Amino acid sequence: MTPWQTMRRHPGFWALIGLAALIAVAEGGWIYVSREAMIVANRRATALSREMATKLKVSPSLTDEAAEGMVNDVRALQTLLRQMREALSGGELAKQYRAAAVPSERRDAFFELETYMKSLRERVQAQGVKTTADERFGFLAYANEGPERAAILPVFRQRQMLGYLLSSLLDEQPQELIKVARTANGAELLEASRDRDTFEMDPRLSVQIEGVISTQGYQIEFVAETAVLRRWLNRLAQFDLPIVVRAVEVEPVVETGLGASSRPIATTWSAAEVPLIAASPSRIKVTLESLEFLDATPPEDAR
Repeated sequence: MTPWQTMRRHPGFWALIGLAALIAVAEGGWIYVSREAMIVANRRATALSREMATKLKVSPSLTDEAAEGMVNDVRALQTLLRQMREALSGGELAKQYRAAAVPSERRDAFFELETYMKSLRERVQAQGVKTTADERFGFLAYANEGPERAAILPVFRQRQMLGYLLSSLLDEQPQELIKVARTANGAELLEASRDRDTFEMDPRLSVQIEGVISTQGYQIEFVAETAVLRRWLNRLAQFDLPIVVRAVEVEPVVETGLGASSRPIATTWSAAEVPLIAASPSRIKVTLESLEFLDATPPEDAR
């Protein structure tokens, strides 16, 4: 097999564009990994991709030497992709979550969700956190039955992520939990517009890359002092699970008296940028995404 054929078969070749996009997203500062490493990786990936594109344009008939150089470039990118996967896959907790037993039947999935909701309901009551009496913590669609078989796994993964997000938020003592929502999975037989616990992720916020990274979105709205928000975001920055913050909206709680306002004061902050305003409650909405890497394999016609 010639070096050119080897290069075309190599998974890294087909992951090139996705990898470059991923690194570019990480440069935005929302993925909490080493910023310096991201900058270096971004520069290397950009340089390699430009060189490869140039060679493909000017060398319709590649020599073995040129092709070998491109193969080496692809291998370097494959190494970068592996490093990115490792950096963005979370820690030991993420490994435990991935290894957890998944319900096999709808009945089992229903009772697993019921256990999750019962546990959270008892905790918010014990802590005195305000919430609606019928709060389902993101899973109103399954108040009476479990998800269809095809949706059991993605719903289970979302339940894991929301369980972590809500538990870590409650650790910081918010005053009220207003709304918990998630993006609907394609396998779910429900209309998102009719389910108050689902929402549509703004594509401009998503880090999803088709064929490279699959994502699930979450929105959590609550009332708390901004110090609570800061501590929670710092907790998420430890990256125990592959969850990234995509947007933060803070709106002062309307109070009586002159000067009261409910105008949003900031959006899309990182954990380090959330200001410590006065120690008064604010209505806060945080949009997040969980990440899952997909296998990068070449198309059938290129193998």
